[in-house]
Amino acid sequence: MRKTILNALLAILFLANTATASALEVPRYAGTVNDAAGVMSPAALQASKDRIKAHEDKTGNQIAVLTIPSLEGEDIEGYADRVFKSWKPGKKGKDNGILLVVSVKDRRMRFEVGYGLEGTLPDSAAGEIIRTFMTPQFKQGDFNTGIDAGVAAVIEALENGVSAEDPAPQPAADTSYIFRAIVIILMLLYFGFLTVLGLATLKFGWFLYAFMIISLAMGPTEFISATVRNILLVALAILFPLLKIRYGTAVREHYKQKAAARRSGGDWDSSSDSSSSSSSDSSSSSSDSGGSSGGGGASGSW
Repeated sequence: MRKTILNALLAILFLANTATASALEVPRYAGTVNDAAGVMSPAALQASKDRIKAHEDKTGNQIAVLTIPSLEGEDIEGYADRVFKSWKPGKKGKDNGILLVVSVKDRRMRFEVGYGLEGTLPDSAAGEIIRTFMTPQFKQGDFNTGIDAGVAAVIEALENGVSAEDPAPQPAADTSYIFRAIVIILMLLYFGFLTVLGLATLKFGWFLYAFMIISLAMGPTEFISATVRNILLVALAILFPLLKIRYGTAVREHYKQKAAARRSGGDWDSSSDSSSSSSSDSSSSSSDSGGSSGGGGASGSW
């Protein structure tokens, strides 16, 4: 039993190390517009840089753009969050930065919005800019117009709203947090059911354990953050073996007796429940930069 647990934990560490080693590299910050995918013409690239600089000089907001060839299997939300934390667009204490990431091969894009601008550019507005100004151009392969139009629309929204040099506005109410909470609750119920099923079976239980670990480790982070997923992963990796060793026998006996009672047509016997309970008890992370983002923004595809 201990050897099985050790092998399972080693497999988890191997998967974690493999995922870390294969994570897409965040390029070094090299200006407000970094066209790593090579989809913008020099003229369009310079035009977007000039537009962003004029806006920063006027309001203090900092906007950064990154195009990449491919996400290499990573989700756009997780990668944009890593780039934002590395580049830190926005001024420290104001958190007035915005990052646009475009992955050409995956046909995915995302605006990552700093805390201080979430009230001026809420998720709904960022999503509307993606759908209205960028997606139609990207579908035609016109990244020059699409990126510049998206940047221009963001700047217009910011300049017509609250200036970043003013006190930071209160973030607008975001119903997505409620949806994410519901998703987390459903996940807990799902994995809770599989955990009980794993405890109630002998050899198949360890198969379920490996299945839960792999499915949670490889699952997307569109509805829950990578941090929450990692917390759930560690909790599952540690708690399941402990529960299996401590209560596995008692749980199996409980369901065996319950199944026997159903086959015989009788009710659950309180004395057997008492004895089962008794046995269970006895065995029992640019210069002048430093902005941060709380996950606000919007993603899109074309």
